[in-house]
Amino acid sequence: LLLPLGAALDHAGDAPAAREVLVEAADLARQLGDADGFARAAIGTHRLGALSGLSRDHTVRLLEEANSNLAGQSSPLRARVLASLARERAREIASEAVDVARSLDDPSTLAYGLLALHDTSWSVGSAGERLPIVAEMLDLARLAGDRELHAQAQLLKATALLELGDPAAP
Repeated sequence: LLLPLGAALDHAGDAPAAREVLVEAADLARQLGDADGFARAAIGTHRLGALSGLSRDHTVRLLEEANSNLAGQSSPLRARVLASLARERAREIASEAVDVARSLDDPSTLAYGLLALHDTSWSVGSAGERLPIVAEMLDLARLAGDRELHAQAQLLKATALLELGDPAAP
């Protein structure tokens, strides 16, 4: 009963209340040993995203626990848990790629890592956050003589400027 209630609260626009209900559902499912119910609650909290006020780390822990509970299964539910977990981990992995690339003093590799960071940062309202990443990509691609990556960064810059309604957008 808690899972549909959480979904209904989410659809009604009350993400904080939905989060509370879904966390309660996860706790109850954990107590009952209900791996499927726990996984559905974890996916529900992931779907709420930052709007719910639930920390990203908490959501990742729920998804990891759900994945562990479903280990070895080939089911649509496990595939959804894995997909949700991949979406949460992608930015973390991209950030690590950028850190490694920065230590190498290789402009092309760093620009490529920044492209991954850019792509994992792309969400509604993130253009302002992505522009500095793109600016660094442009400089590095130019420095490395990587024309393809430079053209890609130009396109990403134009896209972000369009999203912001900036008159400088082409």
